[in-house]
Amino acid sequence: MVYYVHYESYYLEIDIKPLPNENTSVVYVGDLFGPRIDLDSDLTASRLIAEVLTMRSLSLGIGGSLYPIFVSDAARIISKWVFSFGPYGKQVFLLGPQISATSYWKENERIEKGIKLKYREDIPIREIPKGFEVIKVNANMNYCLSETFRWFTYKDQRGVVLKPVTIPKLKIPKQENKRQKAIRRISFLLLIILTFPILINIAGWGMFYFYYKQHFIKQKSGGVNSILMAKTLFAIGKNSSRMFTNVPVIGRVYKESAFASVVGTTSSEMILSANALVNDGITLFSNVLGDKTYDPVESGKNIKVNVDFLYRDISLMQAETQDGVQSKLLLPKLLHEKINFEKYKNMLLQGITLTENLSDILGNERKKTYLVLFQNNMELRPTGGFIGSYGVLSLDGGRLSELNVNDVYSADGQLKGHVEPPGPIKEYLGQANWWLRDSNWDPDFPTSAQRAEWFLNKETDQKVDGVVALDLNIVKDILSFTGPVFLPDFNLGISDKNLYEKTQSEVQDNFFPGTHKKASFLTALSRQLLFEIGKTNSKNKGGLIKSFIENLDGRHIQAYFHNNKVEDSVLMLGWGGAIGELSCGEDCYQDFVGLVEANLGFNKSNYFIARQVDFSVNLDNKKIERTLDVNYHNNSSPALGPSGRYGVYLRVLLPVDTEPGAIRKVYGGTEEQITPEITTAKNRKEVGVWFTVLPQQDLNIKFSWTSDISENGFPSSYGIYVRKQAGVTDDLWNINLGHSLTKQENFEYNTVLSKDFYQKIFLK
Repeated sequence: MVYYVHYESYYLEIDIKPLPNENTSVVYVGDLFGPRIDLDSDLTASRLIAEVLTMRSLSLGIGGSLYPIFVSDAARIISKWVFSFGPYGKQVFLLGPQISATSYWKENERIEKGIKLKYREDIPIREIPKGFEVIKVNANMNYCLSETFRWFTYKDQRGVVLKPVTIPKLKIPKQENKRQKAIRRISFLLLIILTFPILINIAGWGMFYFYYKQHFIKQKSGGVNSILMAKTLFAIGKNSSRMFTNVPVIGRVYKESAFASVVGTTSSEMILSANALVNDGITLFSNVLGDKTYDPVESGKNIKVNVDFLYRDISLMQAETQDGVQSKLLLPKLLHEKINFEKYKNMLLQGITLTENLSDILGNERKKTYLVLFQNNMELRPTGGFIGSYGVLSLDGGRLSELNVNDVYSADGQLKGHVEPPGPIKEYLGQANWWLRDSNWDPDFPTSAQRAEWFLNKETDQKVDGVVALDLNIVKDILSFTGPVFLPDFNLGISDKNLYEKTQSEVQDNFFPGTHKKASFLTALSRQLLFEIGKTNSKNKGGLIKSFIENLDGRHIQAYFHNNKVEDSVLMLGWGGAIGELSCGEDCYQDFVGLVEANLGFNKSNYFIARQVDFSVNLDNKKIERTLDVNYHNNSSPALGPSGRYGVYLRVLLPVDTEPGAIRKVYGGTEEQITPEITTAKNRKEVGVWFTVLPQQDLNIKFSWTSDISENGFPSSYGIYVRKQAGVTDDLWNINLGHSLTKQENFEYNTVLSKDFYQKIFLK
């Protein structure tokens, strides 16, 4: 017996079970096309034909398919099976070739022009159940449609045809295997239970990534809800993972999962604390620039609470990581290698000290006055740039009460008496006297800051509580957040793109010592920037805070305070510009190098200068040899004349125990030796040379120096510290460290030196 039914009407109810007897067969037939099909039925093929004939349109499901089979082909095959060896004892699908909804519409369009296609989401996708035998019959879609339409056109009937005999629905009794079903259910339940902790962790990190993508990549504010959700998921993941940590064989997997949950929970807590810290910082920033009364002490306490939370969380993460490393887990080992916990804990400790003294910095109990040095890094000097202007900033009761910008030449003109300048200033700059404008000769910022204070006091009788130095980089970054600012008194728009050109034009044109034009321009620009910062939205204020920190790290902002606790914290954070004593631990040789340039050419030629530095170190059992190649390119036009020449006094900072070698200058195929000026400071040796880089010239300066280590023997480790000069950006450094006594490969590092570089290498 062969039962014919349409697969579309019954496939959802099919269960693969043995048929009642081997003489029975059920055939599920695909989409029937051809003469005499019933247009009133609810089958897809009939509905589509009727829609084309009556409405000139096709409504198809998105991603749907058809399995067209010509009615005579289906009848022929089924008849053959009835009277011969058919698929008895089976349930089979008799289908035509699969054709997509779009292709079906195109075939209709070829025959019946002007068919409008409609995609509908409410039309379900039909699928062939798995586990059945499928018999495919070749069918030509064009032929199927042509014959179908021809029949209805010939009969002139659009919707009325003969109806086939209805075949009763075949009921196949189901035979349940209860034991197999129970085993399958239990196995599925166990799989869910065992994978639940890991899946929950994956979901938590997914929410974490969503926050990261929204907040840092797309720069959108908010996203706290996703972090709260991630925190909840991590808490569930931690508790569920710990239930299986003692299970033999698989317990180790759940220890890793539990650690990932702890890291996720702690990271979520840190993000929430950091968000609160940023919001408190934004509020404080607005209060300092605003005109409303607030309590600086309370603001400092609020900020300190969040810094304390961050310190607690990172300490917890460090403890969990150390426990995981001792247990020989993989994830804790990777985290321990990637994150310097002590470094971040120290930064937070210094941050706690700063917040404890925040009210004093802001002048809560008494008015605080600070000297602000505006350093033009287009005319590079040791601490960042030529001091063309300075400001006096006062904070009283936590609010900015005064900001006056002055031309440095006005102050220098008031200096009484003679102050002997450093030798290079006298010899190469041709200055017989020393003034405030050249006071930043020492690359150690606290030293230069104190000297600038001394000059300010002698020239203007002004005393201050600290010094802050800024260069053009931070101003450009502020403008990138606030957008262009307009100075009505000068009828001038300033943006991050034209800052240098417009500033130079205003302060240089018709300038002479004693004029107030430069001071007036910089005062107007400073006040307008503060106004724009005050009114910018919270998102941009958060970005500004981040930018300030990056500029502090890169020495585009440097600070010196009389308050010893504050100064110590600033120095520990690396924001004080000091050249301190360095140590990399026991049996470790601490090496360091730094470049200090001073533009002594009376111009702003650093705008055109590009430099690349190649630094190599080789260690053996008796000495350490270093070579340093500084490659300059001056991109200025020869038409600029003296304004395009880079007359520079370059100093290389070295450890005290070094012995400098010969210094050579290479340019245009010519090589000549330079005699350096060598001086020793409190914790370093300085090797200085004077040279000029002409417009469109490439010039290379080669240094070499050695240290004798034969007395103490070959160290077990080596630390190299490369100090970035304040005011310099985008210098490419290629660092190569080799050691001939070990089989390890050379250490190579290529970087744009945006901040100090440090690396410790273990040699034994």
